[in-house]
Amino acid sequence: MPERLNAVITACKPRFLQKTISFNIHIEDAFNIGIYTNLSVFIPKLTPKYPLACVMVNLSNGRSSCLFRCQDPIELKKHLLHMVDLLDSQLFKERWERIKDHSDNLITNGFLSAYDPLYFKP
Repeated sequence: MPERLNAVITACKPRFLQKTISFNIHIEDAFNIGIYTNLSVFIPKLTPKYPLACVMVNLSNGRSSCLFRCQDPIELKKHLLHMVDLLDSQLFKERWERIKDHSDNLITNGFLSAYDPLYFKP
């Protein structure tokens, strides 16, 4: 039986930001052809409301977007490199291999055959 959740959703109008420089990466979805995500990194122009220089990142997929800012490019680079280090960790690689094995088994046999605490809690 599905759970019912109550939520308050606030829609806001997208706001265009003037940029001094911008880089955009177009990422195709792994499962659905035609669906994509844009990852943009840019330096916005200064305004009286936002006089401090910053670097902004926008992650959007057409229906939603997430915008965050960092103090400078070095801080953004530090956060992105930390994420790369986490992706390169032994724990992440082990979990990835386990999930790939389960995925292959699920595709070929239609069910998860092995007991794995990754999915089943004792």
